Amino acid sequence: MKNKTIAILLVFSILFTLTLTACGSNNSENTDEGTYLTYYAVGDGSIYTELIEKYNKHCWIYGDEKDVIKIKEFETNKELIDILSAELMTGRGPDIITLDYMIPFEKLMKTGVFSDINTIVSDYCSEINFEDYNQVVMDCGMYEDKRYILPLFYCPDVFFTTEKQLQKVGLSADSFSYESLAEVLPKHQGELYFSLNNWNFFYNFVDCFVDLKHEKNDIKSEEFIKALDYVRVLMEDCEPTDDMNDIETLDKTAMLKSPLNTWFGASPLNFTKFQNNNYSNNDEIVVLNNFTKSGEMSSYVEMGFAINENCKHKDKALKFIEYTLSDKCQGYWCGERLAETEFNGANYISLPVKTSVYERAVKNAYEYQADTNEDGTIDETETRMNNEKNRVLEEVYKPMVESIESCSIYNFERINGTHFNYNVVYKLMNDYFDDIITKDVFVDRLYSTTQIYINE
Repeated sequence: MKNKTIAILLVFSILFTLTLTACGSNNSENTDEGTYLTYYAVGDGSIYTELIEKYNKHCWIYGDEKDVIKIKEFETNKELIDILSAELMTGRGPDIITLDYMIPFEKLMKTGVFSDINTIVSDYCSEINFEDYNQVVMDCGMYEDKRYILPLFYCPDVFFTTEKQLQKVGLSADSFSYESLAEVLPKHQGELYFSLNNWNFFYNFVDCFVDLKHEKNDIKSEEFIKALDYVRVLMEDCEPTDDMNDIETLDKTAMLKSPLNTWFGASPLNFTKFQNNNYSNNDEIVVLNNFTKSGEMSSYVEMGFAINENCKHKDKALKFIEYTLSDKCQGYWCGERLAETEFNGANYISLPVKTSVYERAVKNAYEYQADTNEDGTIDETETRMNNEKNRVLEEVYKPMVESIESCSIYNFERINGTHFNYNVVYKLMNDYFDDIITKDVFVDRLYSTTQIYINE
């Protein structure tokens, strides 16, 4: 116990800048401790806040109002993280800890800060069977056979483009690689650019060579050093020019878009609408893996959370866990319950972790019939569109999802805000791209700083 306490103290004393004002703030008082579960949020709210508010309504209508989760609001994210860090260091903090917090989750999994969700499920005789959920995604929250993080929704880590876009630079789906794109795209400066997610792409590139959970650092590998050259070209030489400054121009001239950038997202139903939109433009969708070391199909968690080990009401925490993994919650956010709720799903939520809900969501996408002129009938042109939509679902979408081999706990859309990227990669990356340091210095410093981070 003494060693575990020291480890926790080291993590927070080294990795967080805690001020006396943060530690002594009145906001750290937990007035609901002993009665309700608690959650911390920035005042303007988030998708997690919305999820918890829906859970609270569920408790008021179908359960016990004492099971609701009290949301404590902070004015800024910095204030929230300062308070959260101080409290976790002293065995307090909110009961629900979500993946949008900028804290070192991989390190905290090893220090006893989070509860083992498997133990909670077992201790209270829950009927949850984790074999009913996507194993690749669920395993990303595991460490040494303990389930510290619970993924709820995930997204294939891909970019979307079209055959017409690739043809503009003389590439095809079969001939595409990031290295080949870096060779041809600079020739089209002023016409096309790399992506709406350049900087997120770079963070993802670095993260592919660092396994924080298993303490591996491949920054000095030959593969990283070679890839850094063409990644820099994509980042620097293939950015939008000054005349690409409006949304419509950016939308047309970006080579690659993340699912969120398509205005549709990557849920089965939203994907079909994205496909139909491109079909109307006589174009075909191409799905390209985000950068990975071995080229495998990867994914990332869009929503997930941990339970504070010091939670005094783990029976209540289980009720929240059961709700978030239920067909009702899983189906709602990805649009699978469209007929019942009239909610199409959100473009920032893609796939449910529950396998049966995923299968029904895909089935609904197959059955969806686009009525583009809204005349109440499906004409011959619309029939061809819907048939093509089903072909793309079968030949593109399902293989994309069902070939996923790995999953990150960090959402690609917020990857710049992870603890490691913000505290280690950010400044070195800026110095490198501003030519303050050379490539060799960048690699050496990134490697050594990463090693220090891992060893702390």
